[in-house]
Amino acid sequence: MIDRLACCRKFSDVEEVLARARAERFRFSDEFFYRLIKMYGNVANHPEKAIETLFAMPGYNCWPSTKTFNYVLHMLVCKRQYEVVHEVYLSASSLGVTLDTCCFNILVKGLCQFGKFDDAISLLYEMPKQRCLPNVTTYSSLMSFLCQRGQVDKAFELCERMQKENIAADTIVYNILISGLCREQRVTEAFNLFKSMVPEGCYPNSGTYQMSRALGVCRAAGHVSMLMNWCSICNANKTASQPLHMRPSQCAAIHQHMQQESDRLLNGVLVLESSGMDFSDSRRKPNVVGKFTVAAALTVMCIIVLKQSPGFSSTDVFSLHEIGVTHVLVTGGAGYIGSHATLRLLRDNYRVTIVDNLSRGNMGAVRVLQRLFPEPGRLQFIYADLGDAKAVNKIFSENAFDAVMHFAAVAYVGESTMEPLRYYHNITSNTLTVLEAMAAHNVKTLIYSSTCATFGEPDTMPITEATPQNPINPYGKAKKMAEDIILDFSKRSEMAVMILRYFNVIGSDPEGRLGEAPRPELREHGRISGACFDAALGIIPGLKVRGTDYPTADGTCIRDYIDVTDLVDAHVKALDKAQPGKVGIYNVGTGHGRSVKEFVEACKKATGASIKVDFLTRRPGDYAEVYSDPSKIHDELNWTARYTDLRESLSTAWKWQKAHPNGYGSA
Repeated sequence: MIDRLACCRKFSDVEEVLARARAERFRFSDEFFYRLIKMYGNVANHPEKAIETLFAMPGYNCWPSTKTFNYVLHMLVCKRQYEVVHEVYLSASSLGVTLDTCCFNILVKGLCQFGKFDDAISLLYEMPKQRCLPNVTTYSSLMSFLCQRGQVDKAFELCERMQKENIAADTIVYNILISGLCREQRVTEAFNLFKSMVPEGCYPNSGTYQMSRALGVCRAAGHVSMLMNWCSICNANKTASQPLHMRPSQCAAIHQHMQQESDRLLNGVLVLESSGMDFSDSRRKPNVVGKFTVAAALTVMCIIVLKQSPGFSSTDVFSLHEIGVTHVLVTGGAGYIGSHATLRLLRDNYRVTIVDNLSRGNMGAVRVLQRLFPEPGRLQFIYADLGDAKAVNKIFSENAFDAVMHFAAVAYVGESTMEPLRYYHNITSNTLTVLEAMAAHNVKTLIYSSTCATFGEPDTMPITEATPQNPINPYGKAKKMAEDIILDFSKRSEMAVMILRYFNVIGSDPEGRLGEAPRPELREHGRISGACFDAALGIIPGLKVRGTDYPTADGTCIRDYIDVTDLVDAHVKALDKAQPGKVGIYNVGTGHGRSVKEFVEACKKATGASIKVDFLTRRPGDYAEVYSDPSKIHDELNWTARYTDLRESLSTAWKWQKAHPNGYGSA
């Protein structure tokens, strides 16, 4: 009850329930308040109420744990509320909180983000007073701040201080310092620092390729010998013993990339030397081939540098569990619904990894999300096919996921009747692969994207969660099989499972950042909204309505159309409510059915276009009438569809379509 009220921002009702519970001598726990504070901070997006609840905990004979305290600090740092962060930090003693190194790391990172470096440094002296000591993460945040502002020498002073405290530098620290030296074109120093890594027990990783910038400078200056030395070190590292803190797959990938780049660079050097190009006498002996080789090599270096992540620790962050941060794997996150769900998760301060093979998704949607959330450690994209069990297992082994939102699937009813085996493999088999990886790597929360197609053509309307499932097409059958596998597995595990069966999805992001962009070859199978927009834009001559002889009022199919913004809201609420060892199954719809003819008329009004409509025979596998009863999801998750005006949802989607007539490629 408390969660529902907090989610709806009914704060006075929350206070009333808490007061009643206290009067009845309810024993409050830190975990109870942690969930409530997280609900305020993430779902209700009301950090002030989260802080107020933290300060109110002693009044309920419950003192906050370090975990709860650190979550509030992290939330405020993410929201860039420095003054409030400082106020909360000073309240630790009065709240009885024992500060730990993680707490100070959050503060140091936040102070650096706010540009208050001196205050961040002062915490190094404060930490021993609180009986905790800085670690390599503390120092790397400070050094990164200095290097980004061109103060590399000060960063080295911190590194020396760190070593005096017997804190060993890791690969991230070396990457920060090397990059800082390269920015200042101190190539020789950067090169020497790189050479010292292996003797000090640190091995280069993908971030170390920031040294590519230094290589470009070396070549431009004619330092061929230094370039040769670099390449020999890269090759030597290939045979070096594997460091304990790196996975074998990471080492293999890094060594392979090093070998490729060093071979390419050495070939460039040989071309230069064989061409007879003399840097000291280049005016007298111009050489077109040599100059072209130099230009090409520098271009390659620039591409390598640009492909690197803006933060050195971003890759490592995804492989670690962090207090107060929920890391969600979104399969199919480059698709229509998956990209909107990712946008909402990122907006609510979740950490997100997208896995997509781009067979139906759009890299353009991923780029939009990357531009909106460029901060290191927020979003990463991994190109992979869920049908490849080895690749999936590797992704899980290299990332610390807290939950999975499984959207990835082919999802066209008509296509499923023509390619049934593809649908069973893509939906059912791939879901099994994801489940096996979750079980192997102890990921305990699954939000599964299912469909009303599992119900088939029920005898009565509306559809409830108890309505018998009798799918009539391969798409619905494959989804039901996947549901059965999930339910069977959950009976013997402590997995938290939420299955959302949703209806016909329409609309797009209200702020116009994302939309629906199906591939041209799939338009015939796509959603009716896409076909209406194509007809309005003149991409197709008219709209094809399949079936006018159904037993409905106007002879066309009746469907429950749900806005994508409402749909992703249901997913986020399901994620927040998921509990270990429990399964929640919910219909996600508006509860109102609209005929295809009604939909077409609404689309005409939204676009202002005169759309030609051709009425054809039925499409195989379709059913006459489907709409939901959303009572259960309202009662248990406090979710209700808000965007129920069909014309308004279509108008929002139409604005994006007009601005992107060729999908994300025309952005």
